[in-house]
Formats: sequence, C-alpha cells, structure tokens
Amino acid sequence: MKQTIIFTTLPAGRINEGGNSYLRLSLHCSMRLSHTSATTMATFPEIIRWAQKIKNIQSFKVQWNKTQLTDAMADTSVIQPVLWETLIHQGIKVSNFIVEDNTKAKIHAYPVKEINDTILKVYREFGIRTPVNLVKPHM
Repeated sequence: MKQTIIFTTLPAGRINEGGNSYLRLSLHCSMRLSHTSATTMATFPEIIRWAQKIKNIQSFKVQWNKTQLTDAMADTSVIQPVLWETLIHQGIKVSNFIVEDNTKAKIHAYPVKEINDTILKVYREFGIRTPVNLVKPHM
C-alpha cells in the first residue's frame, strides 16, 4: 500500500542564540494513504508509529527555493508518540485518497484593476472639481 507523508513548513518567528538570529519553523505533517479496497490503519503500521519515528530523527536539513541545504535543529520534546499512537490506532477505517477533477470548476472573480481605476477616477475628479470640500463618510 502506498503511503505519502507531506511535510509543510510554517513560519514561527525568530530566536536569538549565541549572537545569531535563527528562523523558527513549525512543521505540519499530513498523511496520504492509497489503497484499492476498504481497509483500516492496521494496513499501515508505519503510520501508526510515525510520531516515534520523527522523534528519533537526530538531524535534518531545510532547503529554500532550490538553494543549498541548511542544517536544522528540531525540538523533539514536543512530540508525544504515546498520544499519537492512541489517536491513530489499528481500528480506524481508511478511505482511498481520490484526486478531484477541478478542470471544469468555475472561478468567481472580479476585475480588481478596473474597480481600483474607477474609484481613483471618482476621487480624482472630486478633488479637481472641489479642492476645498473634503469627502465625508456617510453615517
């Protein structure tokens, strides 16, 4: 059975350590499980123990926009494998991941540039015609 873990980094501020400034990242993990018939998490034992595997990682690297890999330090003290193994247990039913076909989906949009230009034109004309009168908001 195919299983994919997708890691997404999110900014979490900066820290100063030893006179150096470091970017902090939060890591969001999501699982994509692929199979052909109805099944349970028992089919994916690696996923049940994923938190322990992540906690045991000694080091990892981060890459920005195809630049050089950079060493990263992880605070694994926040990972709670027992909690995750309780939440993700063998009896959970799993449905197959299906990619939706959004090729014919309608996109609802409005012409931002035209609206912006119209508003600027109205204010510009008002300012030219009556430079001493201020625009007052309606209450």
